Amino acid sequence: MIIHGNERKTIVKKEFLGGTGELHLTPIMPGAEFEPAGRLFAEGALQPGSSTGKHTHQGDCEVMCFLSGHGLVVDDGVETPVQAGDVNITHHGHTHYLVNNGTEPLRFVTMIYYERGAQD
Repeated sequence: MIIHGNERKTIVKKEFLGGTGELHLTPIMPGAEFEPAGRLFAEGALQPGSSTGKHTHQGDCEVMCFLSGHGLVVDDGVETPVQAGDVNITHHGHTHYLVNNGTEPLRFVTMIYYERGAQD
């Protein structure tokens, strides 16, 4: 299967999960193709001055690999600066949010997969 770049549509999420500004998500693999492994596999771009809302993962795990830009991940209340090459992993039952405190989009690849054995 080949998915050509011009077939991938970017979704703009304003104030994502109660955050500020804009998050742009471009799916890498359509949801139907990614099921039953998970619910999201996408490129993300958090715009300068934007943040995602604080959220807890239930039954899944999010892995974010940062490609460019600078930002902050607040993972279970611990603030950590991130940049290209860094990875944030948030397992079931843990809480995080992302802040772009830089001057360019904070770009990353994100995957949310269902975590085996996760208990609600």
